[in-house]
Amino acid sequence: MDRFNLRWVALVKAALVALAILAGGHASPALAADGGDDETNVPERVFLPPARATRQLLDRAEQLLAQRRFAEAVQALNSVLNTPEDFFYRPDEGRRPGTDAQPDSKQDPPGDASGHQKKINGPKQIVPKEIPHVDEPRRPGLEAQTYRSLKNEARRLLGELPPEARRSYELQFGATARRKLDEALLAGDMEAVADVTRLYFHTEAGADAMNVLGRYHLEQGRPLAAALCFEQVQQSPAAAAFEPTLSLMLAVSWSRAGQSERSADVLTKMRRRWPKVRFDIAGRPTQMPASEAEAKQWLSGLARARPAAASKALADWTMTGGDSSRAAQVAGGRPLLLRPCWRQRVAADANIEQIISVQSRQLFDQSVPALPAMHPLAVGNVVLMRGPGRLTAVDAESGKIVWQIEPVDDGKHDTDSDSDNDAQPSARDRLALSGEVYERIWQDRTVGTLSSDGELVFSLEDVGAATAGGQRVVIDNLGSRRIQWAGDQQSNVLAAYEVRQSQGKRRWSVGGPGGIEPKLDHAFFLGPPLPLQGRLYVIAEMAGEIRLVVLSADSGRLQWSQQLAVVDDEIAHETSRHTYGISPSFADGTLICPTTVGAVVGVDLTTRLLLWGYQYPRDAANGTVVTAGNWIARRGGEETSSHQGWSDGCPMVSGGRVILTPPESSQLHCLNLRDGRLLWQMDRGRNLYAAGFHGDNVILVGQDAISLVPMVGPEKAKGASLALPEGSMPSGRGYCT
Repeated sequence: MDRFNLRWVALVKAALVALAILAGGHASPALAADGGDDETNVPERVFLPPARATRQLLDRAEQLLAQRRFAEAVQALNSVLNTPEDFFYRPDEGRRPGTDAQPDSKQDPPGDASGHQKKINGPKQIVPKEIPHVDEPRRPGLEAQTYRSLKNEARRLLGELPPEARRSYELQFGATARRKLDEALLAGDMEAVADVTRLYFHTEAGADAMNVLGRYHLEQGRPLAAALCFEQVQQSPAAAAFEPTLSLMLAVSWSRAGQSERSADVLTKMRRRWPKVRFDIAGRPTQMPASEAEAKQWLSGLARARPAAASKALADWTMTGGDSSRAAQVAGGRPLLLRPCWRQRVAADANIEQIISVQSRQLFDQSVPALPAMHPLAVGNVVLMRGPGRLTAVDAESGKIVWQIEPVDDGKHDTDSDSDNDAQPSARDRLALSGEVYERIWQDRTVGTLSSDGELVFSLEDVGAATAGGQRVVIDNLGSRRIQWAGDQQSNVLAAYEVRQSQGKRRWSVGGPGGIEPKLDHAFFLGPPLPLQGRLYVIAEMAGEIRLVVLSADSGRLQWSQQLAVVDDEIAHETSRHTYGISPSFADGTLICPTTVGAVVGVDLTTRLLLWGYQYPRDAANGTVVTAGNWIARRGGEETSSHQGWSDGCPMVSGGRVILTPPESSQLHCLNLRDGRLLWQMDRGRNLYAAGFHGDNVILVGQDAISLVPMVGPEKAKGASLALPEGSMPSGRGYCT
């Protein structure tokens, strides 16, 4: 790395520390006036509609309920819940059989004479009906397009059944649910417990299972997920069997999640209903205090997080952002200002090293922020690095290479990695090599970004030429789906390598020819997986769909998958999306899944149901920032230059809020984690990426400044800005400490 880049790394780290002093500053980023550029269009179809047969099952169930044929209705609703996947749907797209619902003129997009829907300006929000809107009111000009989760709608209908219908439902499915729950508890299998809540929540065993999951989430330090579980039990007809302990657990969960008003509301209701109730806490009988002030103090003591959980520090840096929230903070040391403890070559040979040096200096001379697409990991005493020619594990103390391998996509560089005096390639070969190096070093985050679960490191690798004869899902004007054969279908490989035990041995691989999962042979994985509790959550493009794919971390075997969005014809050939390196984020039971097609989806991992979807304009044409990640889109034989947008598309989560910086968007979006509502948004301006959080602020690194933006929104509170030294630019990522 050039010396000016090394100096800038130290400056960035020092600036992040110094930024805390500027929290009272006056500079604030520009705010989009009313939700974005009115000339920016949102794609008509991003969320895949359900299969007609599944939608008809729901319509049929509503008809049967209206006719009071409850036994048949609950069978139809249970069939909806047993379908392999969930879908978003628009209940107001037309008159539904068995109902008097009419299209809502305020929500339905206007149609033309041919019946085609016109494109809608501004962001869309897709929120299941039963999830209440909480916290901040929506900003004017950001009206939602209401979608619902099909399975959540079926669950809602089951929850509204009259007593005689609930008895019919319990008779049909209660025994099966109880048997499955007993088996799951005996095996200690929390995923099997979650299956009971997903399929049979409105049975007595289903409520028991949800209560168990709530306690599990609370013990695992996920209070918001616990609160949502307890709240569902409290709203069910079976709630009385769990009270008043259920209310106490709910109040504690809301308090730990930072929702003090909700916690106080639950506590007030408890004192009214059970003024003299006694709880057995830590083996001692305890009575809730009589006065409101004493009761709040008493609850605050109960809600205090366990010391072990509160003091746990992040030991390893195993993924982008450090942990599943992508906003980890570590107890790091001071910036290294003198000389490095050790150096280790990232490039495979001296020729590539020289090309990288020349490209870095050229970008700097052109005032282009050169942000490498490759990010190292720290796993125990090993540093894992991905270069344009190899994957390397380095001892963190000595800097010596522990092992290194040549991934399949980089085999084209037939060079001697141990020699600094390689034969010089021809001018033509050097030009081709320079282009490959530029793509790998400065553009392709998909290949350059790694993740690890501490035992294995997960890497994405190309398989070369695209394979012919792929399938695509096509949506017609009426919302029906059909399969169409496509000319080309790209794919890549997700491989797992052992970190310590066997010198980088490949444990398994999926995707491409020879993978262990034939269903994923034609998948293009859009970024590294998120390792979480023995599972890998990865976003893949398959047959024209963007899908969440869940694998076993140990074996790579497919566990389950869920469609998220559909790739329309307009963006199907924008291969730049394949270099964004997107990956899911996770917090409080919710998996936040970016898609690269102008939408993000929240998935409840407890029930595997779609929680919410948020759709935004795909517009990265803001020319105020130029980075090394520019790309060329080919359409009709012509080349057009377009901007990549934000340099990191992984969502960041803090305090129940999601910060989105999608590479295909020219804005920053702040959403409510629970229901996906847009809280505020702002133009990207000259910002490059979100670096982390400082208190109640998000840290943005820009081309010429580092800024603090209040999480309540820059229109409500002023942030702070620290100008970078004249003539300097960001050259990579640091960490928050």
